[in-house]
Amino acid sequence: MGVRKKLWAACACLAVLMVPSFPFPASAAESQVDFEGSGWGHGVGLSQYGARAMAVLGYDYDQILAHYFKGTSLLTLPAERTIWVNLERNFTTKVLRVLDVGSDAGSSVNITSEFGSASAAPDSTISVNLVGSGCTVEVANPGTSPVTITDPSDCSVDFSWYAWNQLGASPSTKIQIDGCTLPDWNTPGGTVWRPCQYARGKLHLRQGAGGLHLSAEMLIDDYIYGISEVPITWETEALKAQAVAARSYAEGRRLIRLGLRHDTCWCHVMDTTSDQRYVGWGHTNPAAWVAAAQATARKVLTHPDSNLSQDVVTAFYSSSSGGATEFGHEKGYSSGPVEWLSSVDDSWAVDGTIFNPNASWTRSVDAGVVAAEAGLDFLTSISVTARRPGSNTAEQLELTGISGGEMVTVAESGSWARSTFDLKSEYFDVSYTAPQGWEGDEVLLYRSDGEFQYTRLLSNGTTGGVINSGANYTANWKSVAAIDLDGDGQDEIFFYREDGLYRYYDIHANGVIGAPIRAGEDYTSGWDSITAVDLDGDGGDEMFFYRDDGLYRYYDIEPNGRIGSPVRAGEDYTSGWDSITAVDLDGDGGDEMFFYRDDGLYRYYDIQPNGALGSPLTSGSNFATGWSVTTAINLDGQ
Repeated sequence: MGVRKKLWAACACLAVLMVPSFPFPASAAESQVDFEGSGWGHGVGLSQYGARAMAVLGYDYDQILAHYFKGTSLLTLPAERTIWVNLERNFTTKVLRVLDVGSDAGSSVNITSEFGSASAAPDSTISVNLVGSGCTVEVANPGTSPVTITDPSDCSVDFSWYAWNQLGASPSTKIQIDGCTLPDWNTPGGTVWRPCQYARGKLHLRQGAGGLHLSAEMLIDDYIYGISEVPITWETEALKAQAVAARSYAEGRRLIRLGLRHDTCWCHVMDTTSDQRYVGWGHTNPAAWVAAAQATARKVLTHPDSNLSQDVVTAFYSSSSGGATEFGHEKGYSSGPVEWLSSVDDSWAVDGTIFNPNASWTRSVDAGVVAAEAGLDFLTSISVTARRPGSNTAEQLELTGISGGEMVTVAESGSWARSTFDLKSEYFDVSYTAPQGWEGDEVLLYRSDGEFQYTRLLSNGTTGGVINSGANYTANWKSVAAIDLDGDGQDEIFFYREDGLYRYYDIHANGVIGAPIRAGEDYTSGWDSITAVDLDGDGGDEMFFYRDDGLYRYYDIEPNGRIGSPVRAGEDYTSGWDSITAVDLDGDGGDEMFFYRDDGLYRYYDIQPNGALGSPLTSGSNFATGWSVTTAINLDGQ
């Protein structure tokens, strides 16, 4: 054996699968794939941290926008522009509460339907329930009997409480949705979860394919007041740039989704990051943000090549890139190349001009998890093989490993890696080193009638599939051992019979026996099992002979295969075993000894440098049965 990487005896391959508590080499159990990256988000359009850095450096908001959205200009929308925002979808029951906005008494909420109407004063509750193809709306005012509106058809109910579609109108009432909270991360002490409260616009209750939907209709600037996408403590010009980008995104989506998507949400946009994060009345001290929105009132981005009304463009944005933004069409944000979604420099976001917590990050994933997600049994390598132009993000990865007994390469996208392993962006590189000796030994299972099977074996305890099998091996041998006689890193195979007859063969990578190297009848006789083991750690094996009554002997082996000097002998070994083989269980470079009986009983021991058995490691009775010989062998020289 010499320098071969001994891993497991033949039957031990099954034991690994059945005995997961077995102490695998630490390198195999703990190997990780490290994704090292930068930025957070899809990287298309405006970089929020880049915009902030530009504001710190003295750029105005229109200069920031012109940088990130090339070729665009600003347009002021009509004052009456409105948008529908979904707040809750696909529900069967909700309770709404009518509350005052401030210390002054609020106005009542007017609830209207073609099947009736009601008024809900402050401190009242409104209970909404899906009933068949319609709904019921029960209004409970303080100190009065509830009033119920029953809409048996499509549940078309509206809620209004002020002149919501007039510029400058201020609400004195807000509606809270029971059981709903939204994170407010603009508080000095960290994120606070606040009740979902909405004061601007009017509410619409409608029925869709999956249940009831509750949406808010409002003027587009009132919608921008409730957007929560960047800290409101940021520089004013960065806030203005964000307000215009958010408004342009919303108007672009409104134009694309002219229908209100009745089945999905009865809305133009959702209130989540699937579109933009809208929190309604949920900001803490929103004055700076509201001022930025007012300073850019109704302004949106346009480009002469846009196919939307008034040349409006949908302005995408994300937290930050890894130094350059993405081309929109490379990520599916446009059907083809468009100037306003070009890749542009974003070095400000990561060069230390401002603190960006995601300027660099590392995500470590267990190699076994990565392998499983790629459909592999064992991962041997992973690398980024293609990058997108401009941004240099990971476009394609290749993962190589064992699957079903074969070495295969799987191609996956950078987007797959990001979504599968929860990476912050696709601006990443990947590093991974397979556990030392992952190639390991192949495993020979042999029976004296000539039946055999070779199986690839991995150091994580999984088998990589059958390499070769048959019933035509050389027969009538008592024991088989693998040993590298010529020092080429590839094993030869040694057959032994208890009367002293022996034979050495070359062996091919597919397990087929090659040319005979040496044969004779003068080996030490009377032994039940033999194996090669490096007792002294010199890189050269000694030969261990064993008899099932516990008698044993160690010999040096000469390069020509002859037995050399005896190393150790005794009669006190564990007895009653059919086969033994040496294997480095714990990856420390020193062999342990595996004992096997053909009824499936097995046991592992440490081996002392003097050949004596040390502590038992593990044992059981659930190994594969019916084999007379087990041995680990390096077929391919790896």
